[in-house]
Amino acid sequence: MLWGVALAKIPPLSRIVSPNFHPTERAYDYAFTVGRGPSFVIVTYRDGTQVYGYFGPRSLAGSDEARSDIFLERLYTLSEDGQWIEASPPRSAILMLADLRSIEFIARENSET
Repeated sequence: MLWGVALAKIPPLSRIVSPNFHPTERAYDYAFTVGRGPSFVIVTYRDGTQVYGYFGPRSLAGSDEARSDIFLERLYTLSEDGQWIEASPPRSAILMLADLRSIEFIARENSET
């Protein structure tokens, strides 16, 4: 009964705050397994190279101890004004992530892709 009284005095927000810990071994694994919907991605490597793509239902993120890679079902280039343009001819790619610096996820708008 004392615990109930003590918990009732704790503000509701502090009851749900917890450290950023998840049982997944790596953040990379978590990022591709949280049920994320289709999204555009910007993959940036340590040397500054960037790859623009679409991670959708036909894409795949693989992970093992020796290497990680992703398959992007669609690649894009950037126009001079910063607009994403589908590569011509259309293409997809397998990206090895050995020298990865970051992967940015950009939620897809509610339009047909």
